[in-house]
Amino acid sequence: MQRHRIGLVSAAILLLVSCSSGSQDAGPDQTTADSTTSEVPTTTTAEASESSVAHKPPQIELDAEIRPGVEQLAVLDASPGIDLELSSSASGEAGSAITTGTVDKFGSLLFRELEADQPYYLVSDDGVSGPYEVLDRTEHPSQELYSDQVLTAPGFGYIETRDGTTLSVNVALPGPVEDGPYPTVVEYSGYQPSDPDQSEIFTALGYAYAGVNMRGTGCSGGSFRYFEYAQSLDGYD
Repeated sequence: MQRHRIGLVSAAILLLVSCSSGSQDAGPDQTTADSTTSEVPTTTTAEASESSVAHKPPQIELDAEIRPGVEQLAVLDASPGIDLELSSSASGEAGSAITTGTVDKFGSLLFRELEADQPYYLVSDDGVSGPYEVLDRTEHPSQELYSDQVLTAPGFGYIETRDGTTLSVNVALPGPVEDGPYPTVVEYSGYQPSDPDQSEIFTALGYAYAGVNMRGTGCSGGSFRYFEYAQSLDGYD
């Protein structure tokens, strides 16, 4: 009888120990699962969303004249001293910057050597403006660009090119307009071809003379750079 009681007591002790051990093993596993599934993903997602909204620059209309040219983008009449970034992204995201520049004291900034097959955006401290598309060198303007322009003859005037840049021109005739047309000499250079005194040698020989200053020289608009392709297209225009 006594042995039977000892056996029961021993069985009870073993059962108690077994239940206690199972409870201790389950506790840490349950805590880890709660922490992993409920807290970490929710917090991370919220922070990423807030960061994305906070850093997205607004779309603006830049307070300047933006003039796309042949593989160029000109910023005119802007506030001097502001910094502008030329970007390939509408959101101005990191890694999309192509180049940067500062508007000069005349309110101008020119971005050169651009590809004509993609949109461009200007990023400032206030936001992003655009898109802008530059002209391809193989494109040709409509005939109206030429037929709608009338030169002062004789006299000083301007020729508008395909990107809106104006070139100064001086036209001199060897006689009255009504006696024309006259054989014509066109001088296109970066010196002083539109200076009225340059024409006398040609008019004295019976030629009409048209002296045109390259962009960025004399009284012509635009920016000059040696052997730039825009100069060739200006000569065509």
